[in-house]
Formats: sequence, C-alpha cells, structure tokens
Amino acid sequence: MAKADLKEYREQLRQEFSSMLWGKPSQLPGSVSKRVAVGAVDGAGADADVGSNVQAFQTEFLRNLVADAMEELRDEIHHDIQSLHVDMLRQFHTFHMELQSYLTHYADMNRELVMKVKHLEEENKRLKKHF
Repeated sequence: MAKADLKEYREQLRQEFSSMLWGKPSQLPGSVSKRVAVGAVDGAGADADVGSNVQAFQTEFLRNLVADAMEELRDEIHHDIQSLHVDMLRQFHTFHMELQSYLTHYADMNRELVMKVKHLEEENKRLKKHF
C-alpha cells in the first residue's frame, strides 16, 4: 500500500472506532450496525456479537497503529543511516585528500634527500682522491 492509502485507511479505522464507541448504530460499519439493530430486539446474543466485533476491530486498529508507528520509525532510521553513510564518505574523502598531500610532501622531501646523498657521495669520492 502507498503511504496515502495507509493514512486514508488509518483515518477510516479511527472514524469507525470512534463511531463504535461513541456514535449511533447507523454510523457503525454495515455488519456491526445490523447486529446492533438486531441486538435491540434479540437481547444478549447480539451484544456478544457486537462485543467480539468491537474487540476484533480494536485489535486491528491497534495493529495498524503499531504498523504505522513502525513504518515511521523505519523511515527515520533509514534516513539516519543514509546521513551516516554520507558523513562517512565525506570523512573518508577528507582523510584521503590529507593522506595524499602528506604522501606528496614526503615523496618530494625523499627525492631531495636522495639527491643530497648522491651529491655528498660524489663530494666524498672527490675528496678521497685529493687527500
């Protein structure tokens, strides 16, 4: 079911529930209103039917309320997890850029040190020849 359908269904259930508790028998759903009308004539037998219908309706009503709450919670958790993923990607990218700059810096420094070592080795060889 789509969200709009669920909300419409939930509202319909709320209206039916409140009409069962507070409304007139003519406002009740079809089979329940017939039983209530017959109950006025039949007595206790119809009251039991209405009671079981009310209990079934209340159970279904609560089940739907819990399902709606769970769906909202699931959506919130899904959004939070997506936000967490985006934040993790942003932090990884920042870390990657910093690491890349450090590696570039130290690679340049290493290149300079290698050149200095070669220059010093050549100077050492020259000095050994003269002294």
